[in-house]
Amino acid sequence: MGSVRKNYNKSFQQVQDRFTSEAGKLFETEHHGRECTNAIFIRVLFCALCHIQSLFAVCRNLQRCPDDRTVAAAILKTLPTYTELQKRINETLAEGLPRNLRRGKQRLAIDLVLIPYHGQPAYHENEIYRSQPKSGTSHFHAYATCCIIKKGFRYTVALTPVTKGEEMKEVLRRLLKQCKDIGINCGLLLVDRGFYSVNVISYLKHAQIPFLMPVVIRGKKATKNSPAGGTRKYASWKTSGFDKYEMTTIKNKKTVKTWFYVGVYCKNLRSRCPKCGGKRARKPFTFAYYGVRVERARWMFETYRKRFGIETSYRQMHECRIRTSTRKPILRLLYFALAMLMRNCWIWFERVCITENGRRKQTRDDYFSFRDLLLRLYNSLNHQLATST
Repeated sequence: MGSVRKNYNKSFQQVQDRFTSEAGKLFETEHHGRECTNAIFIRVLFCALCHIQSLFAVCRNLQRCPDDRTVAAAILKTLPTYTELQKRINETLAEGLPRNLRRGKQRLAIDLVLIPYHGQPAYHENEIYRSQPKSGTSHFHAYATCCIIKKGFRYTVALTPVTKGEEMKEVLRRLLKQCKDIGINCGLLLVDRGFYSVNVISYLKHAQIPFLMPVVIRGKKATKNSPAGGTRKYASWKTSGFDKYEMTTIKNKKTVKTWFYVGVYCKNLRSRCPKCGGKRARKPFTFAYYGVRVERARWMFETYRKRFGIETSYRQMHECRIRTSTRKPILRLLYFALAMLMRNCWIWFERVCITENGRRKQTRDDYFSFRDLLLRLYNSLNHQLATST
């Protein structure tokens, strides 16, 4: 016998209505064109988002749809300024959050996502973020997001673009301020090793924000006459333990120092080390933390693993991000924000329609992946556009 899946047609319509309502708040004015209105180009954007296509491909494939130039012109005429769009995006992300996320302190994860860019800046060189080569380029449009790390409630709650040469301390400060403005208090901040610096750690300590991040292994290697220096000494630990480390850097010809606690968790790997006579290899995982009480080193390892929920949000974002070759930063920011809004709608769909606030275990028949939802929504919207006037 085949599996019997429940009928979620009403829920799919609710997801569509929810996204349409949230996306409509990003536009400043109404476009009263004969061929294209706000309702029409929002549907076209949603179709492009659900099928991972460009506006040109969607307008070509959909029946009774305006051409891509008409849709793009209508979008640009109704968008606010770049700064105002950022404000509207964060307000829209905050409006869809459950009330219980604003109570107490939450665990937050902050990370940077890089979208490869093959082209020249539209207005200023600072638009393009430079990093290590990826996908055949070292030029990117960079965005930082903040995600709640809670089972069943992994919403993206704040978003900000990152420009060339911008310090990570300012990016963190901006995101944490946005979270505070919407009533979300940080109980523990989980950040990537890209934020491992004196400026970031000093700011988090001064702001009294508990944090947990991996330690970047640096320093001289061990020799016969001298031990390893810097944080490289933790890479040779064979047993878990704790330490206190002082980090130093030079900024504007001045020495800047800060300190933090270090926890090392040594985990047995499945592979065996031939150098150790066939014994199981042990790998040390080194973490920097402050403002949180840690009794067991394994707690840091298990807690930091939950941070990869934000990496999942980026993977799902790429599953619905509208493809484009435009040089306009405001359109690229809009497409990125729409993908994050769609993912939040999927979290809402899972929490409300599939599970009971994320507590009930999903069955095989009830499971809906993000791609399943996007395909079902695309078919529904295609039918609506074909039958509309």
